[in-house]
Amino acid sequence: MDFFDAKFDTGSSTTVIAASVFYDGWSDAELKNLEDFCESKGCTKREFTSASGHKLAGYPVVATDILIGDTEFKEFHYYLITNGRKEMSLLGDDFIENCRYTHEPHEDVEITKFDFDNYCGVNDTCMTSDEVLSFIDDLVG
Repeated sequence: MDFFDAKFDTGSSTTVIAASVFYDGWSDAELKNLEDFCESKGCTKREFTSASGHKLAGYPVVATDILIGDTEFKEFHYYLITNGRKEMSLLGDDFIENCRYTHEPHEDVEITKFDFDNYCGVNDTCMTSDEVLSFIDDLVG
C-alpha cells in the first residue's frame, strides 16, 4: 500500500497501525500465522488499552524512507496491531511530541517541523515494514 490516512491521537502514548489497514479480510488462522511470523522475527507482543477500554496487542515495526506530508522519514516506528479488526492508524504521543504542526478547523493537520534528533521510536526488537508487507502479500495474495 502506498498511501493511507492516520489520525493524531493525543490520548495514545504509542503509534499503532492495525493489520486491517493492509488487508481487511483476515481469518483467525491468517492472523495467527501473522503473529507466529512476528514472533519468529524476535518481536515481543505488547498490550495496549485504548481510551475506550478496548484491549489491543501489537508487534514493533520500523518503516524506512517514507513520506508524511512533505517530510521524509528515514525511520518511522509503529506497532502492528493484530487484534484490531477495524481500520486504524493512530499517531500517538511518541510521534506527536516531536511535531510542530498547523491546522484549521475541519482541515488536515500539516506537520511543519519534526524533531528527528529527539524521535527515538520503538525501543524493542523490530521487524521492517518490508518484511511484514511481503509476508502479508504471500499469505493473503
